[in-house]
Amino acid sequence: MALRVLIVDDSSIVRAVVKKAISMCGVEVSTLHEAGDGNAALLVLGSHAVDIVFSDLSMPGMDGNTLIARMAEGESTRHIPVVVISAAPNVQTHVKDGSAAGVQAYIRKPFRPEDFRSVLESVLPQVGKVSHAS
Repeated sequence: MALRVLIVDDSSIVRAVVKKAISMCGVEVSTLHEAGDGNAALLVLGSHAVDIVFSDLSMPGMDGNTLIARMAEGESTRHIPVVVISAAPNVQTHVKDGSAAGVQAYIRKPFRPEDFRSVLESVLPQVGKVSHAS
């Protein structure tokens, strides 16, 4: 089954690089949504099925921590794994109640495509969505 992905970052350049990194992982993606902040991400989540969310923490409007908390409160979104992408030196300490709110993994900026492959391999088996390309 192909993956439905949401990338949330206020930088369109970072979103494009994350898209490229995911495409290099060999995971089949059917739909790739983008959002510039947490408010836009919630709109996407309200109207589209998503299997995994990659989100920055520091964004104008609604930041990543607030998005993660809102997703944890939502009946239809609390089950969606979140991967935090951040430039913070110790990103785990910057996520408020992260593990309780659906954060499954962390990727530190700057990142390499290999970082996404290892995260996807660790997170996706939990939801049964792994589809490796040969």
